[in-house]
Amino acid sequence: MKYKVIIPVVNRELAVMLLDSIAANTVIPDHILVIDNSMSETAFPIVAGLSAEIITSRGKRLGVNASWNLGIRNIGDCDYVAILNDDVVLGKYFFEKNSHVFQTCLDCGVACPETVHRLDEIKKTDGKIIRMKKREGWAFSFRMDVLKKISPVPDQLTTFCGDDWFWIQSGMMGYRWYKDTGNIVYHKVGAAVKTLGVRNHLNQDKAALQEMI
Repeated sequence: MKYKVIIPVVNRELAVMLLDSIAANTVIPDHILVIDNSMSETAFPIVAGLSAEIITSRGKRLGVNASWNLGIRNIGDCDYVAILNDDVVLGKYFFEKNSHVFQTCLDCGVACPETVHRLDEIKKTDGKIIRMKKREGWAFSFRMDVLKKISPVPDQLTTFCGDDWFWIQSGMMGYRWYKDTGNIVYHKVGAAVKTLGVRNHLNQDKAALQEMI
């Protein structure tokens, strides 16, 4: 099993919390690709014990969707790819449990965790694997063979709805999204959006997505 990770970063302090939680996992991913949109001139802080590569946005914030596209183009070969927002913290079984979902549900294209919004709730580990009824785009993992079949998020979707794009495309190919309700992540909701000040793009991107489907 070869697991790789893509992390678009706006807030470095939040991203280091995420990287610390990755380093504490029962299964450590083979490689992490950080797309650094923080606009900082200092070197990105790498967490010990992790294999990581940093791609800087070179003075221009790419946005989440463009960062996802860039990461996917550069991730290389693997079995699974996790796409993680910088404002999440993983439970220690994240990669182990996602791998189990992929191996248990043969039609699984995307595996997701249960989300909590309080850091002290992250320790829960018992739960069931369930079919997801809507997408969640802050911490999700793809089978690489599925991800290769999905076209890049269109440029018209500047900030939001990239997860909707993946949801629609994978569903059209017959792949399902599953959630392990015992696989817990903490999501600091809206942290990246507040940093960027891009909430006004939401309706624009929703309208663009509707025109494409």
